[in-house]
Amino acid sequence: MSGAKKAKKSAVKISARSAIKLARSADVLHLYRSDHQVVRLIEILGNNLLATMLGVNQSQPSMWKSGKERVSAENQRKISDLDHVMNRLLIELHPDQAVQWLQGNNPHLNFGRPMDVLILKGPSRVLDAIDALASGSYA
Repeated sequence: MSGAKKAKKSAVKISARSAIKLARSADVLHLYRSDHQVVRLIEILGNNLLATMLGVNQSQPSMWKSGKERVSAENQRKISDLDHVMNRLLIELHPDQAVQWLQGNNPHLNFGRPMDVLILKGPSRVLDAIDALASGSYA
């Protein structure tokens, strides 16, 4: 077999593998849609608190949930961060306690509110505070 034929056959195998991977990705991609995260966050935080935390109009989370509007890339990042924080927090606390914890002053965050720190600084420091909560550490 000539070099050109081998290269062509190899390219066909690679593109077939790529097509299979792409098909698998499409099959599971729906599991990670931001509207699923929005539904979870609305259930725990309520529509108004979620909107406040994301800095959007009070009706916006409902519009996303119903599919009437798409979530922007910027809000997808915020929703993903908040969903991750809530997932970790719910390992340690009951949902009602988790909402109170987000809104209360936290000594591990220089007495800032976790929801404010999350909005202004991102999830890293809030996740560290959750780790401190989990370990029973007091500041």
